[in-house]
Amino acid sequence: MKTSPTQDEMDDDEEFIAIPDFLFESKPERNALLQELLASSDKLEGRLVPIAEAFIHNLRSVYQLLSLPLGLVFQGSEDAWLWSNIFMDLGRDHPGSGFPVMRMTESAFKEVVARAYDKARDNVDGAAVFFRMNLAKVSDKIDFVSASLELLNQGLVLTWSSFELLVGDVLCATMNAVPGVVERVLSDPSAKKYLNGDKISMELLSEYGFDLSSAMGTALLRDLNLSSIRKMKTISSALFNSMELRKAFDSHTLYLLSERRHLIVHRRGIVDAKYVRTVGDGRAEGERLQIGKGELAIALEEVAGCGLSLLRAADEIVLGGDLQG
Repeated sequence: MKTSPTQDEMDDDEEFIAIPDFLFESKPERNALLQELLASSDKLEGRLVPIAEAFIHNLRSVYQLLSLPLGLVFQGSEDAWLWSNIFMDLGRDHPGSGFPVMRMTESAFKEVVARAYDKARDNVDGAAVFFRMNLAKVSDKIDFVSASLELLNQGLVLTWSSFELLVGDVLCATMNAVPGVVERVLSDPSAKKYLNGDKISMELLSEYGFDLSSAMGTALLRDLNLSSIRKMKTISSALFNSMELRKAFDSHTLYLLSERRHLIVHRRGIVDAKYVRTVGDGRAEGERLQIGKGELAIALEEVAGCGLSLLRAADEIVLGGDLQG
């Protein structure tokens, strides 16, 4: 039974609006594109459904992971408020008796706890007081703040990984389902160079009985590294005739996500000369990159949006379906 204030209650209270920058609020339900993706997933061609479901699961998992520190603060506030009500009831019913819980029967104690739950549930103001107190406490705990900030950076890496996995799986599934569409990529020199066409091994051919008609994507994209947004856009633009998708891949947010993920993974977030030169977001060489919760929330929104556009484009080719219909 929740006694801590909900997000809507916090939004209605000016004193609750300023959640510290190192704490991420889990609000996947407020990501309209993620919700649209969730509603559209069961309308996709069958081979795309598990890919979409995995993508949705991965994004929701990122939200859940990032919200753990704030969830701990909420839980601590809830527990403190509940026990406060328990001790107030015990003090009223057993004045001057020290610690009466040690002498109570199990049923009597459960009755006290049930009453305390009801009181705590009916009056969230008390929980709000504890929540404010706990926010102030954790803001002074260097280790807690440092761990929460690190979690934001790792959340960015997980966000990119979710997106990279989706793009690779969709490209592969589309080519496997409609092998003739590979001609679009082969006719584009910029995209063709990324394919594995001249490196298909005899082992792979043997694995598929020397018939790759249903495994063109598997063969051509094997070991493909999709670590750059430019590579993703080049192949996807050649494969899918979708202006919506081209526009989605042009997102500066996705470009930043790609570059920052690279910096965190390969340099532990220490800004180098290349990052300064190519990204130019005001950070200096040698500075430690720290992602803000607002930046990460925007990145999650953009990833969900581009993922939805990608799945729509693939569905049009594989099935000729229309997710908006």
